[in-house]
Amino acid sequence: MPRINEAFLNLRASYLFAEVKRRTQAHRDAHPGVRLIDLGIGDVTLPLAIVPQNVKKPVVLRLKLDYAVCEKLCVPAEGKSELVLAGGPSSQDTALAAAAARVPQKVALGQGPTFAIKSVRREDGTGRPRIVIDVAAPPGTNVALFAEGPAPNWALPVPTQIEGAPAGLQRFAFELDGAPPGAKYEGAAITFTAVAGDAAIEVATHLD
Repeated sequence: MPRINEAFLNLRASYLFAEVKRRTQAHRDAHPGVRLIDLGIGDVTLPLAIVPQNVKKPVVLRLKLDYAVCEKLCVPAEGKSELVLAGGPSSQDTALAAAAARVPQKVALGQGPTFAIKSVRREDGTGRPRIVIDVAAPPGTNVALFAEGPAPNWALPVPTQIEGAPAGLQRFAFELDGAPPGAKYEGAAITFTAVAGDAAIEVATHLD
């Protein structure tokens, strides 16, 4: 029988899974009738390139997946599957090509003429320090931005859009929070993923 982890009751509103669910539901409400492929929670297609050592023999893929079923709480679950690939075209080729095209492209900070993470800086004030990010995107494009720490035990807040961006840019910010005990923010490797429509980019940088 699943037991409730009381730590879930102490999660901030910026907890990633809850934030992803909120944003996807808002998109569905704003665009009724449009199919949404959710790469965070829901339908997930992960492209995997298979190169057999012997092209004359089939390839057997075995999958063991640990996952969680989440609503207000997350219940752990496990799944297993096996797939035999004999070569040749597949009915899923179109879906796999579309999924591969949606994988975030790794780019440098500031790289890109129309869609780019232009700058990342730290601001210190009277309260908790925060990180401010400026993103360039085509006019009228809604941008979603996510931040990952250098290790899985980091849980950085989801950046939120704020005012004050220069013309042609969208500005986001998040408070410096979510590092594990004993970790330092100075010099930490941070990965930002920006999504705008079907385009997605990934930028790795360091906090100064």
